[in-house]
Amino acid sequence: MLSSEDKRTFANKLQRLKGDMEYFIWRIETSSSDVTETDKTRYCRLIIEIMEFVVKRIENLPPEVSMPEMKYKTWDSTMQNLERENANLKDKLDAEKKKTRKLRESQITKGQYSLQLDELKLKISKLEEELDKERTKSKTNTLPFWQNMTKTNTPRKLIDNEKQKPSKREVELESEKEKLKTQIQEQKHCIQNLEIERKNLYDRLSKLSFSNTASKDETEEALEPFPPVLPSMATRYSDLFVNGWTTAYKTLTSVVMSDHKVTQLLLQCLTNAFSICKTKAEQQRRILQDENLTEGLSNPAFIQDNPRQIMEMQIKNASEIIPEITKICRDKIPLLGSYPPEVAKYADDCVDLCWSMVIQSPLFHLSWASPHGEMVDTSKYTFYRTSGHYVDYVVWPVLLDCEGGTVVSKGVVQGRN
Repeated sequence: MLSSEDKRTFANKLQRLKGDMEYFIWRIETSSSDVTETDKTRYCRLIIEIMEFVVKRIENLPPEVSMPEMKYKTWDSTMQNLERENANLKDKLDAEKKKTRKLRESQITKGQYSLQLDELKLKISKLEEELDKERTKSKTNTLPFWQNMTKTNTPRKLIDNEKQKPSKREVELESEKEKLKTQIQEQKHCIQNLEIERKNLYDRLSKLSFSNTASKDETEEALEPFPPVLPSMATRYSDLFVNGWTTAYKTLTSVVMSDHKVTQLLLQCLTNAFSICKTKAEQQRRILQDENLTEGLSNPAFIQDNPRQIMEMQIKNASEIIPEITKICRDKIPLLGSYPPEVAKYADDCVDLCWSMVIQSPLFHLSWASPHGEMVDTSKYTFYRTSGHYVDYVVWPVLLDCEGGTVVSKGVVQGRN
């Protein structure tokens, strides 16, 4: 028989086992927490401790306490049974862990779906508000309500469109495609404008020729008109931009990566050439006038035709003055010699064209004074890559028939908003 002390000890151990068993079962059934290794070790140690106590006192147990499931009374057999039971409990614990994990995942998924559902409900409510506004507007419209509704997307259609939106990469590719299309359209528009300007200039030339012919019939002593240089100058100016500027731009972009720097360098080549040619032409005209003053005093007819004579002399002396101006223009631009030869050729072509402009009567004029932030005058400029209401920077000057005169060929600017 067990002593009173053994009974009390055995009863305490059973109470501990019962309490730990209930706590262990509660941890398994609760989805908010997992059973830790400490809990399992604690439970197994308690079982082993009770079994050791029972085995040592198995012969002294009272008759009302029996253990029919225990077939072996040796310590080894008891440990084997405990190990098997521990393995079974581990399997059950793993199964419960899997169930708990799945339950948590399902709860997370459910939470995500609920958030998406709330967002869709919010969108639907906004769409319904817009639909109510459209219905309110349609009351004052002369068309029937059902005709107005055909022009308005229903909330269901808008939700379907939201689902059918393309991926981010597709949107980027589509955006690049649209930009390229816009650039092509701008180039086509620029070519069309140049063609229209050329036709208009030819029409103006025809009218001027007709007017000169009529005045020539009225008097026999009238002077012959100057050669029709207006259309040819507009064509040469446009060709310099379409061919020379484009070729120099392509070669420069392989050396200078900034598009803005390239365009400003090419603009500087043209504006330097025009300013220097204009100054040199004025100096040359003064010298020629001084040299011919004596002959003009003795021959009044020569004084009457002096502008034509000076222009013809400047044209004849072009081969002598142009190399001098070309050298000055090249020295004005640092590192020009380090750039590809196409850039130097473009600079030389600018000198040739500008010299032809400034020896005419009246003189052609280039205008590039459009400050940053000024409103774009579309009668003078077309857009480069970006359109907008304001000037970002000038790419190509405006060609005028004289200073403050009418536009012969439009310039090009980069727009901004």
